[in-house]
Amino acid sequence: MSVSVAGTVIAALVLLRLPGALPDPPRRLALRVSTVLERLGQVGCLAAAVLAPGSGTRSWPWAVLVALLVSLYIGRWVVLVTCGADKRELFAPWGVIPVPMAVIPVLAFAVTAVWLCAPWLAAASGALALGHIPVSLAVARSCRSTP
Repeated sequence: MSVSVAGTVIAALVLLRLPGALPDPPRRLALRVSTVLERLGQVGCLAAAVLAPGSGTRSWPWAVLVALLVSLYIGRWVVLVTCGADKRELFAPWGVIPVPMAVIPVLAFAVTAVWLCAPWLAAASGALALGHIPVSLAVARSCRSTP
């Protein structure tokens, strides 16, 4: 088993976080299950991306799509940090996408799974999607209801 440099770089870039508190979502059972799935997905994406087989990479268009998604995600973080924006803006919708800062990392990991031919990363990104997106939607609702 070897370490995937591409997977490691993508995991490190996507799993960056800003410190600080955000409104907590309501503590309903469904959200507790989603939070567990989110944590399992985060750990799974990190481990599966780092250990993704490097020899199974597909064509460059997948790499370009991964680079675009990661750049979009990191770019938004940079804008929020450098402008001193409120962290609640992380949960602001972009057009028809209600929580893009939750959707983009899930897509980045899913496309990386295709690019690196890594089925375990695909499964982990599915778990991340099932957890991270519902939790982020709940936090977004809390952000909108908090002045």
